[in-house]
Amino acid sequence: MSNPTDVGRTDRIKRTVDILTRTGWVPTCTAFDITEEMLSAYIEVYGNLGESNNKKFQRNYARKLAGLELLRLKLSRGAKTNNCKEGMVYLIANPAWPDHLKIGMTVDTASRLSSYQTYDPFKKFYIKHYEFCLNRRKAEQELLDKYNVHSEDGEWVKYSDALEIIKIIRN
Repeated sequence: MSNPTDVGRTDRIKRTVDILTRTGWVPTCTAFDITEEMLSAYIEVYGNLGESNNKKFQRNYARKLAGLELLRLKLSRGAKTNNCKEGMVYLIANPAWPDHLKIGMTVDTASRLSSYQTYDPFKKFYIKHYEFCLNRRKAEQELLDKYNVHSEDGEWVKYSDALEIIKIIRN
């Protein structure tokens, strides 16, 4: 049995996409790039469809969700993941290595996390943090350059740098 809140959220997402497509904010083709303006329009329309004003509204969280939904829409319309600039930059952790985090980027965090689990018989990898980025490859490269991380080292960084890394990803 589905959760009524999930049904309401799914309906709001569909209505938001319909409105944004009708008003021209979201193209009907697959070859569109998600823009900051498109994210803002999504957040505004989705928020206006709500039953009440949410006093705990957090712009960063809303932007992340808007980005994920627009990316899901783009992929559902036939866009290929390799051709998507947008996506998530993430930090993955594992209690086996408490002092280190892995920096990476992906279009699908669940699938990416699942691929890490094959390297751990206890399946303890988890996503410590992720952010939606308009250009995931560029964002990841900037982080790797800033922390002087080389891909041959596996793109692992010290956990003590995590808070600064999260701030950088958000901006």
